[in-house]
Amino acid sequence: MSNKLKLTNTNVRALVTTGQDYKVWDTEVSGLHVRVTKAGSKSFAFFYRTADGRQRSIRIGKTTMTVTEARERARALRVQVDQGEDPSQERKGRLTAPTMADLWDAYLEQHAKPNKKPRSIAEDERLWRMHLSPRFAKEKVANVGVAEVRTMMSKMRDTPGAANRSFALLSMMFTFAIQNEWREINPCRAVKKYPENQIERYLSAEEAERLLASCDADENQTAARIVEFLVLTGARKSEVFSMEWQHLQGLSSDTPTWLIPSGQQKGERLKRKVFSRQLSPEAADLLRRWKRECPTPSVRYVFPSPRKPDQPVPCIKGAWDRIRRRANLNDVRIHDLRHSFASFAVNNGEPLYAVGGALGHKDVKTTQRYAHLTDETVRGVASGVGALVGSFRGR
Repeated sequence: MSNKLKLTNTNVRALVTTGQDYKVWDTEVSGLHVRVTKAGSKSFAFFYRTADGRQRSIRIGKTTMTVTEARERARALRVQVDQGEDPSQERKGRLTAPTMADLWDAYLEQHAKPNKKPRSIAEDERLWRMHLSPRFAKEKVANVGVAEVRTMMSKMRDTPGAANRSFALLSMMFTFAIQNEWREINPCRAVKKYPENQIERYLSAEEAERLLASCDADENQTAARIVEFLVLTGARKSEVFSMEWQHLQGLSSDTPTWLIPSGQQKGERLKRKVFSRQLSPEAADLLRRWKRECPTPSVRYVFPSPRKPDQPVPCIKGAWDRIRRRANLNDVRIHDLRHSFASFAVNNGEPLYAVGGALGHKDVKTTQRYAHLTDETVRGVASGVGALVGSFRGR
């Protein structure tokens, strides 16, 4: 059954089921029709031909809307068609467009897992699960704009640290989306992060002395020697935990070399197959003594787990809290020992470039953040320049 009539609300309600699909066409707006299915469902739709002659039919909505509303929508669709558009395909594209959940899955598999370390991946997964997914998972990638990002930051204003980390992950996801042509602009670029106070803490010579004395007095000598080694080298905790005897060359000499494999490195150093760190005579002496005195010696790991010598030590949190508390240094973090190493070196007259090389920094700007100058060093620089300029008068 197929016929034409001037559609009204009354005659649309009067259309009956015939046991097969049929259409009733409106005589007022070309292409507008009511489709009645054999099950009795009724809906408005619009039929048109594209510029290249293909036939399309696009659903407008159920007959719960009025005929007047259906005609308005049909006329709007006709304008699009006359302008050369294909509204049916555009709607289909919107329905199948990738969501933020799709973007997250692609980012995780194609970028994070191939390029990030497991701990960083786990942090990304936590941020997505707790902060980003509830807000964005169902949104289309193309529809998330500056306003949505600002709303997220505003709602997280009471936790600025978490907000900034979530913001950073979201920005990386959008950068990935742009690289894969899912969208053209990163909306995060127009939004500012929350200011965070940079915690800069480093040990004075007297504090370092107290800390080392506390290490000697601690019952957990594995943790104590790790802390001492961190002070002596400025190494990262994760690097020291996983250090193996086979990676130490020339340990019997005063200046052995520690070869850190790429899998144990961080950041830009991942590009190096091996990072060579030169150790001081003091660090070498500590390792030699530890090799003789370790209560649970391991043929592989320098600092083995006391319970499982065939595995590296997993954590020293309890012992570290005890060591710093005994030294009255409750505000010092393990990472601050790395800051302290850089500060000791710079205040001892070592150039930033050399200190950065010892720490494994690619960019000297990173080293600058670690290197804290003491007042004495700054005064010494001022005095030296003052004396030099003063000498110019005698020339």
